[in-house]
Amino acid sequence: MGKHLKNLLDGARQVLVMWPASDYVRPSRGDFGKDSDNLRADVQRIARGLRENVKKKKHGKAYDRERA
Repeated sequence: MGKHLKNLLDGARQVLVMWPASDYVRPSRGDFGKDSDNLRADVQRIARGLRENVKKKKHGKAYDRERA
């Protein structure tokens, strides 16, 4: 019973972020906007790379290791 109570209190502490552990970093205000901007830039970079690879590939042709 004591082990279950300890686990319950530990879970509640993590959810409520009471007595934060030293490795927990509480996000500051405005970080959501920065994260959103960073994710948008990452998606654009990935999409650009995929688009360039699609343009290089000739549709209907088998993969040729010698030309790749």
